[in-house]
Amino acid sequence: MRIPMKKLVSLLLCLALTFAMSSAFALDLGKYDEPITVTYLSTDRNVPSVAPYDESNPARKSARENTWIDGYLETLGIKLDRIIAEDATALNARINTGIASGDLPDIMLCSKEMFNVLCQNDVLADLTEAYENYEHKDFLNQIETSFPAVLDAGKYKGRLMGYAMCGNMYNASDVLWVRQDWLDKVGMDVPATLDETIEVARAFKEAKLGGEDTIGLGFHSGNGAAHIGWMLAAYGSVVNTWMEQEDGSYVYGNTMDEVKPALLKLQELYAEGLIRDDFAVGDTIREDVANGRCGLYVADVTRGVIEIQTNFNSDPEADWHPYLQPTLDGNPVKEWTNAQTNSFYCVRKGFEHPEALFMLIEFSNQMRFSADPELSARFNVCEDGYQMWSLDAFRDTVRADTDLYKGELIAEGLANNTPDNEMNALALSNYQLCKAAKYDGARQYQGRLVAFVEGYGVTIPLLAGGYLCGSYNGPLTENMTLYESSINEALTATMVKVVMGEDISVYEDAVATWYANGGEAITEEVNDYYQSNK
Repeated sequence: MRIPMKKLVSLLLCLALTFAMSSAFALDLGKYDEPITVTYLSTDRNVPSVAPYDESNPARKSARENTWIDGYLETLGIKLDRIIAEDATALNARINTGIASGDLPDIMLCSKEMFNVLCQNDVLADLTEAYENYEHKDFLNQIETSFPAVLDAGKYKGRLMGYAMCGNMYNASDVLWVRQDWLDKVGMDVPATLDETIEVARAFKEAKLGGEDTIGLGFHSGNGAAHIGWMLAAYGSVVNTWMEQEDGSYVYGNTMDEVKPALLKLQELYAEGLIRDDFAVGDTIREDVANGRCGLYVADVTRGVIEIQTNFNSDPEADWHPYLQPTLDGNPVKEWTNAQTNSFYCVRKGFEHPEALFMLIEFSNQMRFSADPELSARFNVCEDGYQMWSLDAFRDTVRADTDLYKGELIAEGLANNTPDNEMNALALSNYQLCKAAKYDGARQYQGRLVAFVEGYGVTIPLLAGGYLCGSYNGPLTENMTLYESSINEALTATMVKVVMGEDISVYEDAVATWYANGGEAITEEVNDYYQSNK
């Protein structure tokens, strides 16, 4: 079989790096004197469109054979034997079979629901001492600092029975995207308050800057009531999360009195036609932004590289910039963000080396965040552009502020003209695209530039100031399993009805029903959880 020249060059480059690095690791993460074999059950989290496997290339042959598998052995002395479940259903089935037969893998990645089942069946190792005693927690400590709830989330009866998969969080926090070119046309300044934002929306619509069907103020659809969360935040309620009160108790944000004036304000906007009449369904607002029908958009920073970038591509005059989301007085308020854990790493009871889990996660982060160009080429992005990071078996366990950290690195790099070979590998590819947009006029990357530099420039101070609130990360209770989904959906549906014109008493009745149909019991359980962690 003949191998194409381009593919052969790529293969030789990666092989050369693999052989060159096989004895070059100086990293000390507590390597075992004699290699140990660790079985690891999970789905294959690699995205084939990002990093397709290649049977002819040992560095990227499969989920079980690749440069990361080699790295675990070389640096840690861990032969990682991956057990790949086809999907979440198959993974749960394998774990249930293992519980019944007493044959569980050494390490498992499972859902929050399955984590509770494993705890209840007393088949998991207590990781408390393994975590406390592991000495090489550089990035593990960074994860804990970026998301302090990471350890509490994995506790069961006060002991660390699982380690939450702390993924890329805080990047769903809303900002106000504004078209500066439209502001210039109506002779107005960037709005600093909610009232000013509404005035700008009204001016955009009256001037028909996006055509006859101009949208005054757009906001993306979200999870549950999250699509109107920005308005609730302005009035003091954080949507879809539990808010601590002055007396130390916790109340579900969607049930608070502060929700009522927020709904009534949205009702005014709806009646005036400043927001879409189908705001609660679908994502048509994204098409409005992409097609130039909307000039004010409350949405997360990542939209900059999607529909806002599409508008940049199609309209040479479009000039979008992100600012603080609308508030009553222009000052920051607490708002919802995507800081929630839904997956956990667990270790079977009786496994001799529970610390291996933390060694593997630390190694994963050391390689992903390394500024060393050789390590980057091997474990992050290969010489031919192949996304090696996607093959890491623990790739999604990173600092919670990863995107914000990238933005900070990129902003500093642009300000200091940092050479590519000195840029942190995690931010390098985005840094290069942002440079192309800033210095070479590459408009196809303009959205990336304003998102990473300006957008996260808004979000970072919010995180540092304690303004970003995540969802509940405690254990699932029986009442949550039985009632939470249905009562939350019913409450959300009623909130939408009020926005569309129904009397506020309808919402008040819905809150009473929420408490009566399981909400009161859930509230007690949530408060018990938070009190147990104080």
